[in-house]
Parts: sequence; C-alpha cells; structure tokens
Amino acid sequence: MNKINGLLGKKYLSDYLKKSDPLFERFLKKKENESRMNDPLDGEIIKRFTEVAKLGKKIRGALVVLGYQIGAGKIDKNIIDTSLFVELFHAGVLVHDDIQDRGDFRRGLPTLHRQFEKLGSKLGVTIDKYHYGESIAIDAGISAYFYSFDKLLKSKFPQDRLIETALLYSKYVQRVSDGQSLDITGMTSKKVEEKYVLTMLKLKAAEYTGVMPLLCGASLAGMKDATRLKAMEEYGLCFGWAFQIQDDLLGLYGNEIELGKVVGSDIKEGKNTLFTFYLSKHGNKDQIAFMKKTLGNQNASRKDIKNFKRILKETGSYDYVIKTGWNYVERGRKQIPYITHDRKIQDILESLIYYMMERTL
Repeated sequence: MNKINGLLGKKYLSDYLKKSDPLFERFLKKKENESRMNDPLDGEIIKRFTEVAKLGKKIRGALVVLGYQIGAGKIDKNIIDTSLFVELFHAGVLVHDDIQDRGDFRRGLPTLHRQFEKLGSKLGVTIDKYHYGESIAIDAGISAYFYSFDKLLKSKFPQDRLIETALLYSKYVQRVSDGQSLDITGMTSKKVEEKYVLTMLKLKAAEYTGVMPLLCGASLAGMKDATRLKAMEEYGLCFGWAFQIQDDLLGLYGNEIELGKVVGSDIKEGKNTLFTFYLSKHGNKDQIAFMKKTLGNQNASRKDIKNFKRILKETGSYDYVIKTGWNYVERGRKQIPYITHDRKIQDILESLIYYMMERTL
C-alpha cells in the first residue's frame, strides 16, 4: 500500500460531494415544490430543511457507494443517486438530535427548531413559540425519514436487493433510536459506567456511521460472501468509532468557524463521553467536583469550558481518547485485506479511516 495518510480518503469524499450534491438538492427541491402545492408554509419548511441538510459532509452516502464498489467493482450514477437515502435520514436525525440536545446552531446556521420558533412569532401563532418550533422541526425530521425510503425504494435496482437493503437499513435505524434513548438518559445521570457509554456510542454513532452504509452498499451490489461482509462490518465499526471519537475531540478542541457550532456545547448539554468517563476514574477530588458542577450547566462560562478542557489534558483524558481513536484505526486497517484484493480500493479504505482521525471538521 502507499504511504498512509488521509489525502486519498479526503479526495474520495470530495469527489462524491461534487457528484451527489446536485442530485441531493434536486430531489429536495422537488419535495419542496410538492409541499408548496399544499400550502406555502409546507414549502418553506422543506426549503429551510434543505438549506441545513445540503451542508452535510455526506460521509455515510460515500460509504454506501464504496460498499457498492467493493461488491460490484464499479460506480455509476444510479448508486450515487440511491446512496442519498442515508443522507436524507441522517439530516432528519440531526434535526431531532438538536431538539434533544437543545442546540442553537448546526453547520453555521440556527438549528431548525430555533428557525421555526422565530417563524412562529412571525406568523403570530398563539401557542408557546418554543413548543411550536420544536413541533414543526419534528415534522420536518419525520418527512426526511420517509424521503429516505422514497429515494431507496424507487431506485433502479433489482427488487430482491432493494427489499434486503431496506430490511438491513431498518435494523440499524432502530438501533440508532435505541442509542439516542441511552444518550438522553445518560445526560441526566450523575454516574455512568464505561459499558453504558460505549453501548450508547456504538448504537447511535459507530454502527450507523460506518457499518450500516457499507453493508447497504454491498447489499445493493448483491454481495453474499459472508467472510468479506463480516470484515466490512468490523472495518465499518472501527471507522464509526474513529469518526465519533474525532467528533468528540473537535467538539471540545476544534475551530468554531469550521465546525459551525459552539465549541464546548457537549459540556453544557451534559454529555457523558469517553472524556468524562476517564476523568471520573482518574481525576482528583477537586477535578471530579469541577466536572460534576460544570457538566450539564447551561450557564457554564467560556472560562469554565476552558478550565474543563485543561483538566482533561492534565488527567490524561485527552491523550486516552486520541489513543483510543487511533487504536480503532489500526483495528480497522487489519480487516482491509479480507474485504477486497483490489489494491486501489484497499488504499481508499485505509486512507478513509485515517482521515476520520485527521479531519478538522
């Protein structure tokens, strides 16, 4: 294999974005026009949803294409267009996630429930404006879920493959919901064990980000080799872990302008992560007391966040999380020879998983 870095993986994602973005926006524009025929408000809701959704990195869609490429050996417009089913679902999940996390910004824009809160004020609705904003955002997210199945089931693949892929997709969608439930529950718990955190992150992030799209792509290609599929599953899980760990790192130490959201928001939201688990086990009495006081405090100041980040480095939590991420990269790499013998695809798989720990947004 070539010298290891994330450049080839980054290019693979960039090429996918160039090809898929016009298809994504065209599909949602059609849905906007259909909704606008019901009422201008419905069209406006989808328009605002599109403005946020189109800014996504679309890593999961690219993995659907890669899974298909591994199974079929080629890429065509049909698989690129079909792969957007997972991006439509992802966009809907983020809308609901922002409501659960009480987030104010997503990708540099106000979150949808905040946008619709202001829209409610403009329309003069009589119910509580925040409740109105959440309600409309929930509706937009639900629409996205069904847009997703619309995109998948109307694609030009054999019916047996579509049914198999839809069932596989449904399985992981249900597990995302399970993970979200653990996440919101863990945010209200003072003591969360490592197993709980790892299970939550596996269900709501790692499987859904890496395993599900790769296997769905392979399913659309008609791939049946159990050994190769098992290796793809293990690689995908490691890929998803690396992605989530880097997301957590960027959420604390990243650039706010690049991320499009406030750094440290996970602390204010009270998220239990690998950072907080390690700190709870290895911090001293004062450090743990500070964590308990700050974690979940919506009024935490920038100074509080800065001190929290400093403590994470002092206790070794920061280094532990980074090391854990790179360990998953190495575990994932070991699966590549069992997935494919195509050297070009091997290089892409290796570079992509490296890029998950190198990316800055």
